[in-house]
Amino acid sequence: MKLTVARFGSSGEKIIKLENKDGCQLEVSNYGARVIRWLVPNPLKQLHNIVLGSERLVDYYGEAVYFGATIGPVAGRITQGKYEDQGKTYYLNQNEGQNTLHGGRRSFESQIWHSQIVDKPGEMSVVFSYERPAGMNGFPGNLKAKVIHTLTAKNEWRITYYAKTDQRTIYNPTNHVYFNLNGKRSSIANHRLYLDSDFFLPLNREYLPTGEIRPVLGTAFDFKKNPQGSFLSQGLMSQDQQNHLVQGIDHPFILNQQQKYQGMLSAASSGITLGMATTAPAVVVYTTNLGDSQLRISPGKILKHQGVTLETQILPDAMNQQNFGSMMLEPEELFFSQTSYYII
Repeated sequence: MKLTVARFGSSGEKIIKLENKDGCQLEVSNYGARVIRWLVPNPLKQLHNIVLGSERLVDYYGEAVYFGATIGPVAGRITQGKYEDQGKTYYLNQNEGQNTLHGGRRSFESQIWHSQIVDKPGEMSVVFSYERPAGMNGFPGNLKAKVIHTLTAKNEWRITYYAKTDQRTIYNPTNHVYFNLNGKRSSIANHRLYLDSDFFLPLNREYLPTGEIRPVLGTAFDFKKNPQGSFLSQGLMSQDQQNHLVQGIDHPFILNQQQKYQGMLSAASSGITLGMATTAPAVVVYTTNLGDSQLRISPGKILKHQGVTLETQILPDAMNQQNFGSMMLEPEELFFSQTSYYII
């Protein structure tokens, strides 16, 4: 395994590149503990970058702030930017109207994380650490977060999350990487997606879960029916009210845990197939539904539907919903979650 470290900014930001014997390269940054590039071999051993990112730090200061970033302390939207716990109401930073999105303003994605390299046989890791002070954006507890990005000799990118708190708090991290397996600036409508999921969460007009858990069967959200995956175009072009609401897909799917992997993404144009295995109970699939005038990242504007996210996590807004599980973290607990993306 090879290691390269390069300067990325004037305040200690850097890019760390891991490379294995196949030439597979994973570039991550301590700014937001994010992934910048992931070059993987296609069946002809040609390298393709399959994630959307930029080599310019300034691009991550604008509307592309979440690209490839670690999201936390709580991924997704929180209704009215508040939640109740043990008789107390916690008021959070409202950075999307009256709601809280991805932990509030300047959260995990905008911090410079401490980094450490760990080299083991068959893999190399970058261990990112960040201490979130109690009260930041309204969240209780001094939180010690750790995110480990690992590249293996088998072309696997593994993300491992750990966290400890000194006060009862909520925690639900994810990674906001955008995949495009075509290896070029193009739509992901030609991608096939398989999800081992029987249920998804409908959204309201603020893109918050309505509380309903709806079967995917017979809808444009059924990505389980075909073991080889269904084209994402079925969701992008669907007249289903839920697809029309978000102009594509921006929905949580409840994952089954009965197979060795829970998802698969493929593109015939490149011949690349990506597997996804996770310990998380859900994944949010987002198909970059904003128009090209609203997002910009080097070398140019992002096209509508140019990327797709597979954000593994606990169901969003769980603290304000029934039957969504719990994202509560106790002082005596160690939070753990792990997601692997790997070339099949």
